[in-house]
Amino acid sequence: KESRKFEAARFLARPQSAGTRVFESNRNDKQLEYLVSLYRDLSPPRDQFGPVEESCLVIPCSQDQIIHVKTAGKELKKLEQETLGHKQPLVIGIWWLWRCFDPNLDTWSRASIVAMVYEHTFAIVDLENLEKLGESVEARSKDVLRRILEADHLLKVVHGMDANSLKVLQRALVPHQTLVDDEAPLYPGISPMIDLGLVAAYVCRLPNRDTSWSSKLTALSFVFLRLELCIAEALSNYERRPLRLTQLHYALVLAWCPLMILRVFCAYKLVTRQDLQLMLLQLAFDRSPDNWDHQLRCAQPFNDGAAGDEGIPGDVEGGYGENPAKNEDWHNKLPRPDTSFNLKEALHKQIGPLLLPSCPQAESALEQLFDKDRVIADFESLYEAYHSHQRMQQEGDAEDIS
Repeated sequence: KESRKFEAARFLARPQSAGTRVFESNRNDKQLEYLVSLYRDLSPPRDQFGPVEESCLVIPCSQDQIIHVKTAGKELKKLEQETLGHKQPLVIGIWWLWRCFDPNLDTWSRASIVAMVYEHTFAIVDLENLEKLGESVEARSKDVLRRILEADHLLKVVHGMDANSLKVLQRALVPHQTLVDDEAPLYPGISPMIDLGLVAAYVCRLPNRDTSWSSKLTALSFVFLRLELCIAEALSNYERRPLRLTQLHYALVLAWCPLMILRVFCAYKLVTRQDLQLMLLQLAFDRSPDNWDHQLRCAQPFNDGAAGDEGIPGDVEGGYGENPAKNEDWHNKLPRPDTSFNLKEALHKQIGPLLLPSCPQAESALEQLFDKDRVIADFESLYEAYHSHQRMQQEGDAEDIS
């Protein structure tokens, strides 16, 4: 599992690799040579807005509906107005992507794009492109993102936040010239925020660590949405332009999926509003302890004797790729939290410095997550998009055969 030969073969199979020093130094590696020959025989997949792999989750959004912020023009103004303009409480799913093949070597990575989802809006902010348009455009666009991250009325939903991910985003939101100056820059924080990983650990009664299935977005999607995620673009280069449509789709999946799963938790009463109020977080370099992500990863929001099943539930009602909202028995077999557990006391003891003090606007935004009719409608849209993409792929395969 730790071998990088498949990844190396994929790169060496490109025409640009022929004759390079890396290519020549591996010429006598027969296994690598065989893998390279296999990759050369592969035809590139069709680039369409959706997953690369078959039978995977497709977000309920078309390519034409995306707000793609590449300049400081009308798209940025629309994003700013819809999030910061009206000051109404709003829940936003957000994530960012960057190029990093080895975090031990790429120690100064910066986010290349930021994906955001709110209401029925899907947005991509192209930081890489904005930085090329001059200091004023860069400063304005990054200021909008900073204010979104720190706005009290905007509740940000993420999954699997750690110190490296936060640093990657913080560096990207500092104007480049400020970043290279001698003085230490002022990095943005993110607040208020909910990490789906912590909520899932509470619901599934599993520790919030990498070995738990509840910490993996793919597993959560399989159980609570009945669809798997395509991760074919997880290690792709997000600094190369133009971005593939499959890359844009994957980025938006990472923003939309945690928000949708959190809505499922709330709508089907796996968590209460009071539970989520206790799990509101604030993260920033100047306010958080140095080992904050370790504290978050070690959180155990359940009693020792009430731990859940370490294996992904295999008895979830309903077949794969079937809308679970139409199955009345589906939610009865879903994991549920330990109701006898004192969540407030445990969280203050385990991750006290990360918890957000009382924030009425964030608490008001939580109300939006408990709309069951909205979740049922979102399930309908999700499965309509899924089946439509399946038909399109089958038609494309038929054309290739003919």
